[in-house]
Amino acid sequence: MENTFKNMSVAKNTIFLLALAATLFTLGAGCATQNDSNYQTGADNNTTSPTTVTTTADAQTILTERLENLNSNFALNHFIPSTAKFYGQDDWLQFYIAPSTKIDCVGVENANTLGGDLLSSLAGSDLLRSMVSLKIYTSQYIKNLKDQVNLFTQKSYDQNMFAYHVCNLKNGMDIVVGSLWSSTTSPYYIEGKSIVVSEEFYQNSIVLLVNENGTHEIRDIQESTKTATGGETGPCDVALNQDNTISWQCFAGLGQDDKNNSTYGKYANWTLSYDGQVIKTWQTRDNEK
Repeated sequence: MENTFKNMSVAKNTIFLLALAATLFTLGAGCATQNDSNYQTGADNNTTSPTTVTTTADAQTILTERLENLNSNFALNHFIPSTAKFYGQDDWLQFYIAPSTKIDCVGVENANTLGGDLLSSLAGSDLLRSMVSLKIYTSQYIKNLKDQVNLFTQKSYDQNMFAYHVCNLKNGMDIVVGSLWSSTTSPYYIEGKSIVVSEEFYQNSIVLLVNENGTHEIRDIQESTKTATGGETGPCDVALNQDNTISWQCFAGLGQDDKNNSTYGKYANWTLSYDGQVIKTWQTRDNEK
């Protein structure tokens, strides 16, 4: 009798696990479809579901078509694409907006815009605009900001900025962080069975302060947070102080307190002037100001 009850229990558990697995599979498929529509910000917003790849020739054809679409998007509008543009089938999107409770302050996790530009996407993608909290950042405001930023980088570096973090401090005063890259050379290419973004695209980041006095490059400053245990990185915290100085704080990794045998989070802090000069820099630990 005891064995019978055990067998019945095992059977019930097996049925439950199979039902749970089927439910999770269904939910997962739904989430993948929903995420694709929510995060799709490329020029080709009517992209169909990824096509099943049946042969090597089919895969190569799909990659070639996607590369053409990416190159076209880069030339026309620089929107941030989804990974559905990069791979053959059933791919999850890897463009994620970093969490923020601030209005008119948007950043991309890991600074990974997949070869696109956050300012262009905020100006032109209704889907992206609907996903974040915006008040001052109308499409026209962002377009004007993008023009100011690119005017500076073209004059200083003969390149455009491809932003991955933008934050408004007050009307007419913004921080923009991004990578410098050619406005005419696409960063995409086929590597093996996927399309990738050139590593060089992410290698030259700068921080700009734009206000009524002009566009100012902030030098010798950390551009984004560091990772602690392999997690995601994100935008640094920025705020305008009452004396019109600017505070900039970035998570800087982990430190080891040998005396107490404990690990703590390190934060790098800067106070910046109204024209972007570093006034003060210091380091704090968790829960310290």
